[in-house]
Amino acid sequence: MRKLSNRQMKRLVQEALLELSEEDRALITALYFDNVSVHKLAKELGISRPAVRYRRKRALDKMRAIIERKQYE
Repeated sequence: MRKLSNRQMKRLVQEALLELSEEDRALITALYFDNVSVHKLAKELGISRPAVRYRRKRALDKMRAIIERKQYE
């Protein structure tokens, strides 16, 4: 991965978020932008904390792949 400026990385993260499913985008937004805890989000979604962590990992993996792809476009 090449070195990106903060502005470039911010743009790529925003683009990657938009490419996620609505469910994944809502989860990442809640955890990282709204600072909702895994525990609270699990309660709100009616799922276990490990399920929230698994969904977070899956969504972040998707974002990484999108960012890597877009950085070379």
